[in-house]
Amino acid sequence: LDPIDVTKSFITGKPLFVTLIALTCEGKPCIGVIDQPVIGERWVGASGHPTTCNGEQVRCDDVEVKLSDAYVFATTPKMFDGSPETRRRFDAMSSACREVLYGCDGFAYGLVASGHADAVCEADLGVYDAAALVPVLEGAGGVITDWQGESLRFDPSILVNPETSGD
Repeated sequence: LDPIDVTKSFITGKPLFVTLIALTCEGKPCIGVIDQPVIGERWVGASGHPTTCNGEQVRCDDVEVKLSDAYVFATTPKMFDGSPETRRRFDAMSSACREVLYGCDGFAYGLVASGHADAVCEADLGVYDAAALVPVLEGAGGVITDWQGESLRFDPSILVNPETSGD
């Protein structure tokens, strides 16, 4: 549970914060909810079922879109300053894509699930940030991975980002 994803947005009156709710089954996210209370949008994803937004099925846009044509969200460029390798990868991606848009945080994942944007690129996410996103994106036909292209790990003893987990 992340009751106010992006507390900074909430406390400064930016109406793009979300509540993230997840249920994991044997360490794997099986139900996820992204709730945006200001505009009244709620995405619900469950393993083996299509994702919905306000009760209507949604789908990601073509997941095979070329990076040069992609609209990509990121919370902030500062989140990639944790390591030189992360910064290098983000800089390469951001210079190759059509546009990087900042500041939507968890809401951006709902936009991707609904086909309004192509990707989200993040670093330093915790389990509470990412667990709800997995079933929402996968149920909409999307893919969510770590920087190595591997499925996200949800062992409570580690963070989602292996670079900061001490592995």
